[in-house]
Amino acid sequence: MLLSPVLVLLYALLCPVSSTQPFSEAQPMKMVVDHPIKPDFFASHIKAPYPTNRWWQNFVIDKGTFTVSFCPYSVQLTNYGASVGSPIKRVSDFEVSRYFDAGIELSSDVHFSKPHQIVDYDSISVSVQFGSESQGFVLPFVPGSPYVTALYTNLAPKLATIEQIQSVNGNYEHGIVEGTKFVLKLSNKQTWILYLDEPAKFTWNMFALLPEFTGGNWVVRLAVLPSQLDQNNEVIEDAELDSSAESLLDEHVKIVPTGAELAVHSEDTESTVSLHWTTLGNTTTAPLILAQPHHQGLLSHTPIPLKYETVTGVATGIVAHTWTWTEIHTDMSWTAPRPVKESRKADLIEALVQDAYNVTFQADDPYFLGKELSRVARQAIIAEELGQVEIALKLVDAIKAEMEPWINATNYDYLCYDQTWGGVVPIVGLYDAGADFGGGNYNDHHFHYGYFIYPAAVVAKLDPEWAKKNNEWVLALARDIANPSVSDPYYTQYRFFDWYSGHSWAAGLFEFYDGRNQESTSEAINAWYGLYLYGLVTDNANVKRTGQLLLASEIRGAQTYWHSTDAKSVYPKEFAKNKMCGMIWSDKVGISTWFGSGAVFAHGINMMPFTPVTELYLDQPFVSEEYPVVEQELKHGDYNDEWTALVMMDKAILDADSAWTELQYLDDFGGGNSRTNALYWAATRP
Repeated sequence: MLLSPVLVLLYALLCPVSSTQPFSEAQPMKMVVDHPIKPDFFASHIKAPYPTNRWWQNFVIDKGTFTVSFCPYSVQLTNYGASVGSPIKRVSDFEVSRYFDAGIELSSDVHFSKPHQIVDYDSISVSVQFGSESQGFVLPFVPGSPYVTALYTNLAPKLATIEQIQSVNGNYEHGIVEGTKFVLKLSNKQTWILYLDEPAKFTWNMFALLPEFTGGNWVVRLAVLPSQLDQNNEVIEDAELDSSAESLLDEHVKIVPTGAELAVHSEDTESTVSLHWTTLGNTTTAPLILAQPHHQGLLSHTPIPLKYETVTGVATGIVAHTWTWTEIHTDMSWTAPRPVKESRKADLIEALVQDAYNVTFQADDPYFLGKELSRVARQAIIAEELGQVEIALKLVDAIKAEMEPWINATNYDYLCYDQTWGGVVPIVGLYDAGADFGGGNYNDHHFHYGYFIYPAAVVAKLDPEWAKKNNEWVLALARDIANPSVSDPYYTQYRFFDWYSGHSWAAGLFEFYDGRNQESTSEAINAWYGLYLYGLVTDNANVKRTGQLLLASEIRGAQTYWHSTDAKSVYPKEFAKNKMCGMIWSDKVGISTWFGSGAVFAHGINMMPFTPVTELYLDQPFVSEEYPVVEQELKHGDYNDEWTALVMMDKAILDADSAWTELQYLDDFGGGNSRTNALYWAATRP
């Protein structure tokens, strides 16, 4: 037999690649704690910091058996192996979903007493092991691979299904089958193909393929034949499966991707991102990987005619060793790209004076206090632009005073460094998972800490000495949510942003049947905007360019997956008519939010907060279709001023004068917004 494929895989995976330096290597915050949730599913050679928000996080939470969905499959780990499904897409007016549908279980002829372990991961993939290096099997899950791979060492592979196997290789009689390729037609009308790297003999019955051998080293690959799609990428009902896909799967099955090496090269105006797909044995032949919709406008490679439905559109096959794309950095910074209209200045200054006079901070948790700090910071920047320097400095002083106990960890819900997973967590949320919106378990940190980093940038602009004194504290928040380097000893790399999916994931160390999720993509955008500004004002090119890259990338992902227009949408028309979704999960997309459903909530939570870069995300062509949807619901619903203000600010993109007038009648703009900011937005629209 050849060298075990598991050993070959581990040798390749244990050589990390980094092209970016950490923001800092300073030791973490003053207070250091241990997390009550332990990273027990990671193999002993993997040390902290650990990922907390990856697409595969369900593999390492509680028993590790909740569904993990990725392009194009869903997987549940069991005591014996991995159950792989290819769920059918379901579409309604309010939701697009692909709930887990158990298809094929890959296991072995030996049962293990210990649960699975994570034996390695990178920026894109994760490798799960059952058993040991000497006898076991590893599944390198690589998003975008049309195959699920299992690498067996001294074990015989076994396949089982809860669906009835109707035929194997066209044979409807139960019995012996042998070869390297086995085509299974199931009772749910799906066809799966099992590939082995060497000839093997199985006995098959209604629910399993049982090996007629023991031991051995095997490379096993499993793929489902996709449905046929029409020219609009809609499934052709009752059509045969895409038979042309079988020949393409046959052609590329021997090239086994095991992960990806992420490389980022950033300059002042743009960043180049590369994903180099690693393969078993480092072959010179390129692997087949499916590109998601947002990739397809970025990559120069010619796609092959292999398409798979996903919950967020159709993924298309690309054969290449390396994917490389460029994101252009915005140079929009503190203010809108056009001045306040002269006719609006007097009223805007009047609103500013009133807001500055009434500055208060009421919240004591990271999210709501962060919003209040950002609200005042926006007022300070607007005051500076309007020549109201005294007001700007007064507002900055208020921010500094409110942030001081947070910096010194003397406030009630102070921030501390969790040395178990490696990150900044609020102390209340650490011991009460329901507090701080789950921040103690790494949920929504990019939202929460983004609201701190933005006001820190504003203070640094108007008081550079404050930034010099408190730089490491701010960088601790930045490293927590956006550390770009695998060499930072305290923080995981890119905690939130998913370089394959094209957007961030929240959810943290919470398990959900629907996998990961992100609700407020605009608050993710705000986090990267604040990061960019902090790097800009402190002359830290690494922080600045990382913020610019994440900002551009998040906007691209948001416009692809959260927005729909008549001309462009990744969703079926039945759902796309909503124009904006509220939340994206690993296996569903809907117009619901954590606190309600419908257009006002779904659209509003994905608009806030309004800052100068909002216009890069909410462009006029999109809003011209989106605003009528949210306006209609606003008219027929009972919404307070905070939500009405967001809708009016949305309207200002189309009709600034009308929006300006309507904003004048509102009293409560919410903790993160203000009359000053709302009127400034309307007064700076084209």
